[in-house]
Amino acid sequence: MNIAICGADGAFQDELRQRLFSYCGSRRLPLELFEYTDVRKMEADRRPVDIAFFNELPGPLYGIEAAREFKKRNPRVILIITAEDSKRIDDAFDIKAFRYFEKPVETQRLFASLDCAVKRIDESTVAFVHTHTGEMLRIPAKKIVFVETSGRKTWVVTENAEYSSAFKISQWKKMLRASCFAFPHSSYIVNMRYVESFARSKLTLKYPHGEYEVPVSANRQAEFKLHYLLFNNMHP
Repeated sequence: MNIAICGADGAFQDELRQRLFSYCGSRRLPLELFEYTDVRKMEADRRPVDIAFFNELPGPLYGIEAAREFKKRNPRVILIITAEDSKRIDDAFDIKAFRYFEKPVETQRLFASLDCAVKRIDESTVAFVHTHTGEMLRIPAKKIVFVETSGRKTWVVTENAEYSSAFKISQWKKMLRASCFAFPHSSYIVNMRYVESFARSKLTLKYPHGEYEVPVSANRQAEFKLHYLLFNNMHP
């Protein structure tokens, strides 16, 4: 899971960082945490973000103003606003913020909100055009077994069907942000729910209408192994 903090500093940032690592550790979720002093640096990074915390500070580079602009470019991101008081709670609702926290943030409420955010990500749907039929498809993300790019085509394999998509694999990585998805190779996205077995350099997916072997890149083996172990600990 990729979480970003924008505009926080000092003791609050240290505390929020500690709580996010504590949350992901308790839920056995892999965490990539990105921290930015302002939204310009956040936008320049271009790494996909699942949940973004914006600390309410004066100026367009922080808080709700920054969150509004970031949401325009990243409509699927889950926004959480932190502030000293409740004065801008209505503005937060206007930009469809997921939560609004007055500081200090209560750990129990933060963890409960993150549970809801993770559930929303896991239950998301994806929409794309089937290039063979021109039909617009909407599929629950968790039903996708794997995505593979081959030549100029990208194939989306679900439990019972296969589809071709004009989206590049990089676009699919931005859409498939649920904790069950992993990236063992630059040409593949796999759903950990369907991993039957894993060896150092390959994994086997098993689903209702077949099995499929996927390579694991040498430079991604350690990262994928960690994701594999964490996911299996969560879903014994």
